[in-house]
Amino acid sequence: MTKNKKHSPKPLKRDPDDVPELTAEWFEGAYFASRASRADLAWFERLMARTGGQPPREGDEIPKGYRRTKERRS
Repeated sequence: MTKNKKHSPKPLKRDPDDVPELTAEWFEGAYFASRASRADLAWFERLMARTGGQPPREGDEIPKGYRRTKERRS
């Protein structure tokens, strides 16, 4: 599998002391809004429309009787 460098996440180059500020920024939605504005939707559509690949391997299925331990957040 080849990596798509255009869509690889970039490392965060900030001081660890900035964590409270970063957390507030994320909760305000600015971080997610800026990420969404840079989205390449054509690339995403091509990815989702691709065919082929390999079927799941033996052992990848969800075990019988499996139950989630936590409820999903909405």
